[in-house]
Amino acid sequence: GKPLSFICQLSLSEFNAPPTLQGLPRSGFLFFFYDQDQSTWGFDPADSGSWRVIYSEDEPVPSNEEVPPGLDEENI
Repeated sequence: GKPLSFICQLSLSEFNAPPTLQGLPRSGFLFFFYDQDQSTWGFDPADSGSWRVIYSEDEPVPSNEEVPPGLDEENI
């Protein structure tokens, strides 16, 4: 129920995927988010929801949206 911190984005058209990741699309973007408290590792099924990876074909557009309630500004 808490917002996640943005970690990074990856442009797949600029990423030279190794052969072991052949299933990745050749274009689009991956966006990575993680629990701002960094209190989970992801090994426990109870950690579900503490991270997220989103794929989009659309190029990201800069935004000046407000920080979601519950997310510290230093973790944007």
